[in-house]
Amino acid sequence: MAARDQVVIKGLPADLPPSKTWRDHGILSRVRDQKDSVICWACATVGLLEAEYRRKYPNTDIVLSVQELVNCTISKEEVARKLAAKPRQITVDQYDCYTCGHSKSLKFVKNNGLVLEQECRWRGKRKNFRPKKERWNGVKIIDYKRVDDKMSEEENEEALLKALQDGPVIAGVAYDPIMDEELRTGIWDGTEIYVDPEHGPSYHSIVLVGYGTDLEGKNYFEFQNSRGKRFGDSGFGKVLRYSSVETPLGFPLVKWAYRPPDIIRVHEGEPDL
Repeated sequence: MAARDQVVIKGLPADLPPSKTWRDHGILSRVRDQKDSVICWACATVGLLEAEYRRKYPNTDIVLSVQELVNCTISKEEVARKLAAKPRQITVDQYDCYTCGHSKSLKFVKNNGLVLEQECRWRGKRKNFRPKKERWNGVKIIDYKRVDDKMSEEENEEALLKALQDGPVIAGVAYDPIMDEELRTGIWDGTEIYVDPEHGPSYHSIVLVGYGTDLEGKNYFEFQNSRGKRFGDSGFGKVLRYSSVETPLGFPLVKWAYRPPDIIRVHEGEPDL
C-alpha cells in the first residue's frame, strides 16, 4: 500500500501536507471551560490571540482577559435593542452574559486592544466596568480577515486548509447539544443537528487547530473547544470537512472563519512595533 503522502486525498490541494496540527507546536492555550455560560465567542477569541502571540513571540507566554471582552464588546443598551428587535437571535444567560459573534470581539480588539487576565480577572459573570487603559499591558491586532468568503464550499475548504498553514483560525461550528456527546469519539458530521426553520442552525465559536484524514478516509478539521477537558479528546474535537460530506446538509458545518494578519504586544500602553 502506498504511503499516506502518496495518496491523493479528495479536497486537498496538491501543494499542502496531508495533515497538520498546531497541538504539537506549544502555542495553544489551556482548554477553557465556559460551563453553562454563553461565552464561547470570548473564549475562542482569547484562545486564538494567545496562540498568535506565542507563535510570533516564541518562548513567551500570555494570558488575556475574557472578562474584558464580555464586559465591553457590546453595551448593555445594544443587547437590549437586539433582544427587542430579534429575540431569537440573542441569548442572555443567568450571568448577564450574551451571545455574540467572534467577528465583533475581533473588531473590539482591533479598536481597543485587550488587556492581560491579571489586569481584568474573570468574575464569573458580566460586570459593568472597563479596564483603565493608560499604562496597560496586553495585545492589539491591526486587522482581521475573513477566510471562508469564497463562492463555493470547495473553495472555502481550500482557503481554510491554506490558512491553517500559518496558524490557528477562529470559526463557528454548526452546533447541537448532542455534539458534546458524539465527540467523545469520532467526527462531528451534523446529521442529527436541530435546524431552526427560520434562522438555520446555531453556531458555536471554536479555534481550528489543524486538519487530517481518518482511517476510513474521512477528511476533518481539528478544533479546540471551550467545554473543558471532559469534551472530546482532552478538550479537542473533529468536524467533517466539506469534501467528505456525503449528503448535503443545506448549511456549512464550519462558518465565519477569521485570522488576524498580525498581533502586536502592548507594554505599559505602548505598542511594540
